Amino acid sequence: MKIKLYFATAIAISFMLCSACHDDLDILQPSTFTSNSMWQEEGDFTSIVNGMYSCFRSGTSENLDIWGDLRSGCYGDAILNSFANSVRTNMLVEDCEGSNWQSLYTTINYANLIIKHINDISWTKESVKKEVAANAYFMRAWCYFQIVRLWGDAPLLTAGFESTDYKLMYPSRGPASDIYAQVEADITEAGKLLTSGNSLYQASPAAIN
Repeated sequence: MKIKLYFATAIAISFMLCSACHDDLDILQPSTFTSNSMWQEEGDFTSIVNGMYSCFRSGTSENLDIWGDLRSGCYGDAILNSFANSVRTNMLVEDCEGSNWQSLYTTINYANLIIKHINDISWTKESVKKEVAANAYFMRAWCYFQIVRLWGDAPLLTAGFESTDYKLMYPSRGPASDIYAQVEADITEAGKLLTSGNSLYQASPAAIN
């Protein structure tokens, strides 16, 4: 009995040693989202629009008053709050609240990708396509207006990041006039694309105007 068991084990081991894997080991996981698996259907675009607005809301919820009201000249010296004083006097230095433009550029990147891939699929309704594109142009215009209003010269990015090797990973600042021109072009395009609707949560003709 033991001899048969040893013999069977030896045969099994020999088959294992002689076999080899020649198939592609780079298996595409169906549950993994990459730039290659996106932009395949309309639902991908509506999801990205929602993600864009989520990023926009999370970024502005903490910074909008710093970028706006606190810098409006309606506030005086704060006795115990040096942070408020630095914002009030427009000191947008690195260690000051409200000086990080990451949330604005992340929102812009969503918009850039939507605009880049909007024609990659066939849309069941042209009106849905126009609405998705209008939201992207509207958000990009809004974010760039805030950036140029706050920082003046700044990087102007109109191509989305889809790789860590992307040549625009380290952009440099461009003139404020170019950003204002982009804002005007984007808001004009958004107005052409979205001529009806009264959404309270996304772009609408009233908000664009």
